[in-house]
Amino acid sequence: MKRFWRIPLAVLALLLLLGGPAPAELIRLKSGKVLLGKIEGEPDQEGFLFRRSDNGGVLQIKWRHLMPADARRLKAKAGLLEDTEEDVLVKARKIHVRIPGLARPKTYIGIVVGRKPGTIILRKKGFETEIKTEQIEGTPEWVEVPALEVYTPDEFYQKELQEIQPGDDPAKHEILARALKGAGDLERAKAHFQKVLELDPNYRNKVAVEHALSQIEAALAHRDLMDAMKKVRQAKGQKDFNQALALAAELDKKLDQMPGPLKQVWLAQKDKLVKDRRKYLASQVTERIYQLIRRLAQEEVIKRDVEPEQAKEFAEKEMPDLIVSKVAAQLGIEKDEVLELWNKREEFHLAKPRSATYGDGTFILSKEKAYAGTSLAEQLAQGNSRRARENEMQRRIKEFLRRQLQKRRNRNGGRGGPQAPREITPEDWWKEARVNERRLWLIAYFAEFSGMMKVKKAYAEPCPTCGGTGYISALDANTGKEIRVKCPACHGYRMRRRILFY
Repeated sequence: MKRFWRIPLAVLALLLLLGGPAPAELIRLKSGKVLLGKIEGEPDQEGFLFRRSDNGGVLQIKWRHLMPADARRLKAKAGLLEDTEEDVLVKARKIHVRIPGLARPKTYIGIVVGRKPGTIILRKKGFETEIKTEQIEGTPEWVEVPALEVYTPDEFYQKELQEIQPGDDPAKHEILARALKGAGDLERAKAHFQKVLELDPNYRNKVAVEHALSQIEAALAHRDLMDAMKKVRQAKGQKDFNQALALAAELDKKLDQMPGPLKQVWLAQKDKLVKDRRKYLASQVTERIYQLIRRLAQEEVIKRDVEPEQAKEFAEKEMPDLIVSKVAAQLGIEKDEVLELWNKREEFHLAKPRSATYGDGTFILSKEKAYAGTSLAEQLAQGNSRRARENEMQRRIKEFLRRQLQKRRNRNGGRGGPQAPREITPEDWWKEARVNERRLWLIAYFAEFSGMMKVKKAYAEPCPTCGGTGYISALDANTGKEIRVKCPACHGYRMRRRILFY
């Protein structure tokens, strides 16, 4: 889908004023911001200096900050357009469809070209498929796929030709040629690279264009090797990295047969394959570890014969190795690689904090561990309004206990026993707690004490039963006097411990 950028009239006027021998440049940043100004000096491989027209300020613009189309356009003008051997990727829709008689949904990937009532029309390589919306499972998602997986070569060429409109501009012909080369349309790419030199024999990026032409000539002369490289890219695109590496190993055996330009292409592609594999596996390792933490904790806590101390031992000693072994088996890699990728989750920007709470089971921890890293005193000292709420809560508890005492005395002919709440042990709490409470408790304990996770922050949430005081008021059944007893929920800890971990 094309994006149309709205430019204020004042900016358009300024564009006209700045026209002439050194016209202003309009650049679009990935953040969505549009800047008008002039490039100062000569751009290099990192970027360029840009003087803004609105305030005269000078910015250091990196190529990675720009929208891809603008980066390609300006690099071409500066003679810096980099050679790429990766497939040109386009955005497409991935839709899972339930088919009667099939156990699993069928997956379609293509470009949405139209809609009818209750139907989506999806095009892939010239063929259109009508999909009933009632059969779609989940939400259609955006994916990036190699261009020629959804377009025919002719469709992709016409699309790029219309968007770039090269005319007699050699820089635009180079942009088009590189897009075609990346998509695998080598004959057309060759024609447009040649057009660049035809339009400007002294083209500033001439060396790079001639290098690209030599690569294309080598590729056309070795179709078998190019087909083998394509199979590697296809396996990588399907996230079958084991197959991609196996095919890459076969190609490495033919390295001596490759002409120089083609060898450069393959080595660059193989290097990218290794990097993409690690990035993909890192995301899979991280996602699966978090899934297994939840699943294994659930499986453990539904066992009613498990005591808190046994749950602790499981979380500290068994659970880490079990998780790593399962992930390694699922992904078909070694346990050492699972741990290496997991330990680099911050480097791969995959360390997203999760939350877990010990709830009313916080008292199973020692007070030292329960309070560690929290600002309990600050959270509890919240002023008179908080005390008023606590007093109201105590009044209600007192009234409830008074009524309960009177009922018991009525049943027992005026006699009654002590009304202090029953003191429960960690084992009692574990048996009486809901499955989800025990699951969250075990996840929190695993996150803190298994050595596998990192705790980002710990919170002391005031106990809602006692208002964070650690005690409640009760009535002595024999004397009728108010007595102060330890809170049955927090056991005097005054709080519930909650953590953010990754």
